[in-house]
Amino acid sequence: MDSEIRGFIEESLDKYEENALTQEDFSWIAELVPIVNMKDYILGYIIGRMLTIAFAVHHETTKTLLIFPKKIKDEDRMIIGTIVARRATEVYSRIEQRLHQ
Repeated sequence: MDSEIRGFIEESLDKYEENALTQEDFSWIAELVPIVNMKDYILGYIIGRMLTIAFAVHHETTKTLLIFPKKIKDEDRMIIGTIVARRATEVYSRIEQRLHQ
């Protein structure tokens, strides 16, 4: 993966992660669904959003023409997965801090 594309992905995830736990309200979830472990649910939600953002940024920065985007390579998928996985532990710690406030 091109270092510039990786930089765009990292920057986009930084912006999302910076605001995810301060601006999103997860309290409504527990009212609708009997969730046993709210921390794990929130982590899964945030990781899902981060993957969506990363793949969207990759798509937008690599398309050749507006109507013919390049197919994402397996190597790039792995890199995106690694970027998001690296952030998971920190995100989980921040979730615990927020839930204990």
